[in-house]
Amino acid sequence: MKKALVGFLILALSAGAFAQESKEQGLKFGGALKTGIQFQTDNTKGRDGTDKYDLYEPSIRMYNDDADAETRLDLDGSFTKDNYGVVFRLRTDTVISGPQVEVHQAYAWADFLGEIINMKVGKIDDSAWNTGGDEDFHYSTGVGLRLEFKPIEGLNVGVFLNSMNQDTYTTAVANGKNGKDARKALDDFILAKEFLLETAFGAKYEHDLFDFAAGLRLDGKGDGLDQGEFFTEEWTTRAPVADEIMLPVDPLGVEEGFIPTGIIIPADEGKDTDLGLGAYAGFSVKAVKNLTAIVEARFNNIPGYNDYGWIWINETLGYAITEQLEAGLVAHQYLFGADTFKDVITLKDDKSISPYLTFKPYVSYALNDKWTVGLDVPVGFWIDIVDYDIGVKPKVSYKLGENASINAFYLFDILQYGDFGLGGDKLDSVMTNTVQIDFIWTF
Repeated sequence: MKKALVGFLILALSAGAFAQESKEQGLKFGGALKTGIQFQTDNTKGRDGTDKYDLYEPSIRMYNDDADAETRLDLDGSFTKDNYGVVFRLRTDTVISGPQVEVHQAYAWADFLGEIINMKVGKIDDSAWNTGGDEDFHYSTGVGLRLEFKPIEGLNVGVFLNSMNQDTYTTAVANGKNGKDARKALDDFILAKEFLLETAFGAKYEHDLFDFAAGLRLDGKGDGLDQGEFFTEEWTTRAPVADEIMLPVDPLGVEEGFIPTGIIIPADEGKDTDLGLGAYAGFSVKAVKNLTAIVEARFNNIPGYNDYGWIWINETLGYAITEQLEAGLVAHQYLFGADTFKDVITLKDDKSISPYLTFKPYVSYALNDKWTVGLDVPVGFWIDIVDYDIGVKPKVSYKLGENASINAFYLFDILQYGDFGLGGDKLDSVMTNTVQIDFIWTF
């Protein structure tokens, strides 16, 4: 029955969406095109006289740094009638190699009691309860219903009834269960209890001097996920079966907040799987003119923190010194549970996991209304695992018009590995040169 309801919602609402519904009446269409080209070389091939460390090849490819995709095309639409409407977004990240269109968002919305209550139902992927920093915490895992209650000016509290992260029947079959067991898993999937255990709660208060937001995300075991669910939201939504965790590789530096390693962490089937509880909190200062100051934290897998849990804290600080000149710093701290990497990494202190830290000071200067230049210096280090990762990234942007721009940067990055515990080898440093040219057009 639940799957039938989900199917009905998708058919009724059509496709993907804007971050917030438009209150302008009538039918509107828009979108964005993000494409680019990337050149990259490094020193890994044959640096010790063999191909032992042949990690990357010199390359050229279609790629857009902002979209983190080959070529992204979004087609947006909305229809608004008084205090209700429909919003959608269709997206493809493979325009050149062959479009594979996905429904990125598709929901209907309505305001009640003079906009005190807002309801959305469908595939929702915006963030109503965050403070606008690097975290941008999302509470949705797919199709669901979100209610927002705004009793006084500035306050927004609500609840999000999520669908499951995965189809339990598909997960059960992939894990080798027979038809009867898989069918039982599907029956459990439909149970109201398991559905309610995917619920998220959020709140945000906006004041002239500050913003504060917080949220709690439940995660039941009805969809068969294990302790690794909250390692990354991207991993959660893309992995067909949760039997291992792959921390993402970031060959372009640390500015995206990714851990620069490709370590695979096996899931432990002997542990309780109902451990996906997560929380978010953020605070933004608005009292000082021209200052941006945001602190956010995400707590992942709270009940099983010592086994597979981790905490991500990030800070965004920026100041507009003049109308043309801005400087700032973006920083992240990753804190890990004691046993998170214990089975796959040999540490100097086997009772703890050192935090991974990143810092990115930046400066930008608008030469005129067309040209802007800037410089980033991304730095990251993970004590006992990665000695350091440092880059220098000059960049330039040119506005082609009101809705189009060309952005380019050069990144020189040095990644010096420490002792991973993989045979005790001390790897040479990796030096990477990247030239990126992006084109962005909104319409």
